[in-house]
Amino acid sequence: MTAIIGPPADALVASPASRDAWQRCYDADPSAVVTQSPRWMDALEASGQWVDASRSYRLDGGRELVLPLVRRRALGAMGPLHSLPDAWGYGGLVGAGIDAAAVAAVVEDLRASRNPWVRIRPNPLHAHAWSDGAALAGGTLEIPRRAHVLRLDVDPDEIFRTRFTSACRRAVRSAEKAGLIVEVDAKGALAPVFHDLLQRSVERWAGSQHEPLALARWRADRRDPLRKFEAWSRALDGGCRILVARRAGRAIAAMVILQGHNAHMTRSAMDRELVGHDRPNELLMWHAIRDAAEAGCQWFHLGESGQSENLSRYKEKYGAVPMEYAEHRIERVPATSVDTAVRSAVKRLIGFRDK
Repeated sequence: MTAIIGPPADALVASPASRDAWQRCYDADPSAVVTQSPRWMDALEASGQWVDASRSYRLDGGRELVLPLVRRRALGAMGPLHSLPDAWGYGGLVGAGIDAAAVAAVVEDLRASRNPWVRIRPNPLHAHAWSDGAALAGGTLEIPRRAHVLRLDVDPDEIFRTRFTSACRRAVRSAEKAGLIVEVDAKGALAPVFHDLLQRSVERWAGSQHEPLALARWRADRRDPLRKFEAWSRALDGGCRILVARRAGRAIAAMVILQGHNAHMTRSAMDRELVGHDRPNELLMWHAIRDAAEAGCQWFHLGESGQSENLSRYKEKYGAVPMEYAEHRIERVPATSVDTAVRSAVKRLIGFRDK
């Protein structure tokens, strides 16, 4: 049952947000991504780990916004809040007219809550509203992030001709000439195929990062079990698109694209030994971008890039531009400093190398 909550004084707050109100806000926001939709909350709750703690806001003038939030089921009502959890995409406010004043009201509301800490990773397109709004409200702990986004404001063939680098275009044509075929699934049938390729990628990543394979597999299974991708496909009803590149019928690479008002490339994997000299990733990305543009998406998110120059160059060859933004945290306890210290100690212990 949705409850009406108190502060801030200039906003009426309800939690959890009603699905009708949430859907209205999502539909009114042309920059929204699928992970900010009420259907995504269905997938989160279906995992069994997370409980809907979303908050809807009605600000002065009748403006309506929703903040997707979850808490861990095992920790109860006073557990930390996430918008959204690791490996579940972007959260942050969704609705029409997201500005610094709206963000300030939300930050004040969250600061008044009794939760030990709140973490918000907003849509990178709203970076300035969040930074300015947080400052108006007295500040938050800001963790610098970088993502890459491609604007789908012209015909996809023009994007290919004018925004893809010449080397990227050659790679796509080379993959097509090599006979690679792309299969697109919107029902979840290819989830096991993608997950198998992901597990093989985990083995490769573990070696390059000097991480014990058993630990890498355990972390990957916690982060991305097969049932997670199956739940995405069920909840999004065609919005979770799994693209698989095949050579002579054998899967060699795959991507997961979340598609709604806009598209988000959220996962990719391949079998390095099977790929050889072919370029399936470029072919998959071209198919995903074209598919999103033809579906009417305005933006194509290529995901987090961190401080990796190699990863940035890879995304920029498709015409994507870097978006510097911040993850915002409101803490009653020093969760970030403790977490950073523990992770650093473990990495030093096992000789882990970030890639």
